[in-house]
Amino acid sequence: RLPAALAEVGYLSNPVERRRLLDPAYRERIAQGLLEGIYNFLGL
Repeated sequence: RLPAALAEVGYLSNPVERRRLLDPAYRERIAQGLLEGIYNFLGL
């Protein structure tokens, strides 16, 4: 058994979330947050 994660960070059908997801800086913040969560899970 391997750990798994599903991250649903926004919906393109929502105009506000769509605008945010089109911003590279916003996507970078999401990616950094996901990475930090994975590191915390692994105890790194």
